[in-house]
Amino acid sequence: MLIIILISIQGVAHGDTTPNLVNITTITNPQPYLNQLTSGDKCVFNVEIQNLGVNVAQGQIVNASDPSVKYSGNFTVEAVFELRKEGLLFYGGQSVGYTTSINNTELDQYYSIKIPPQMGEIEINLTYNLTKGYEVLGVRPDENLVLYFRVNVFVQTYSDKDGIYQLNVGQKVQTQKNLYYIIDFVKQEYIKGKLLDIKGELSQLKNINSDQVQIGKDYYAKILNDVNSTIIKGDYINALDKIRNYYEFEQPKLIDLLYINLNSTAKTANKYPDLKTNYDALQANNKQLENDFYTVLKVNQLQETNIQQLQDELKSTKESYLILSVVGLVLIFLIGYLIGSKPHLVLRRSRP
Repeated sequence: MLIIILISIQGVAHGDTTPNLVNITTITNPQPYLNQLTSGDKCVFNVEIQNLGVNVAQGQIVNASDPSVKYSGNFTVEAVFELRKEGLLFYGGQSVGYTTSINNTELDQYYSIKIPPQMGEIEINLTYNLTKGYEVLGVRPDENLVLYFRVNVFVQTYSDKDGIYQLNVGQKVQTQKNLYYIIDFVKQEYIKGKLLDIKGELSQLKNINSDQVQIGKDYYAKILNDVNSTIIKGDYINALDKIRNYYEFEQPKLIDLLYINLNSTAKTANKYPDLKTNYDALQANNKQLENDFYTVLKVNQLQETNIQQLQDELKSTKESYLILSVVGLVLIFLIGYLIGSKPHLVLRRSRP
């Protein structure tokens, strides 16, 4: 396999590729999980190129109008690696994406490989080391660090005009583009931290228990659950998208709902000072009534005590009166007896 260092780009066709002439398949090791690679990985890309319909012979003239341009019998394979950063800018309820190439990260290589027979295949193994992460490359954790990998296949030509041999890239017949999102510890911690921020905000909705306030707690609970489940799954790119969506669209919507509910309860809120004044007056009256009640209660208790004392005295008086009455009756009886019996004795003694 020959690596072409210097190649003239004369004769390169920049239009649309011809379909169904070549098939390109790329197998990546380690295998990307959800199209994600980890910072620090040494990645091997096995590129398989299958000839579906290219049938040219070495030395065959490309165009009769210029017989000096001929097919070499090889494919020119271009492999391009580049690190990029992707992000979103939000404005006026809308968003626009941007992609920026990171300086000094592009690796562009050309290979010249003999064209296999139809339905035959050739393989190229390429290596790229992900040695730099977000912080080193100046990519924020709310942006995505992306490995861009492109494979172009050309039917290679050469020119021998005036006896000068010049190899050309040739006519492009197929292109494959691959994007791999790079994940590192900083990005993971950032996304997990934003989940905690959102959870802290939405947990406050549990404190709203008034039937007059309509927020849609279940809706926001689902948003939180979606972000959390995506992170648990390890899909950090989609998790970041959901977090962005919350802050740019769902959070403002929640704030609007809070204002709407605040306005709907404003009349009741405006009546609060008067209601508070009336409440304070009723509370003062209630306090006075409580004092009057306890005063009356004490008087009543005192009266009950006096009545009980009078009843006890009356009972005692009745008992004394009864005793006196009995004693008096006894005395009267005795006196009457004595008085009634004494004259009789005297008369009997006076007869002799």
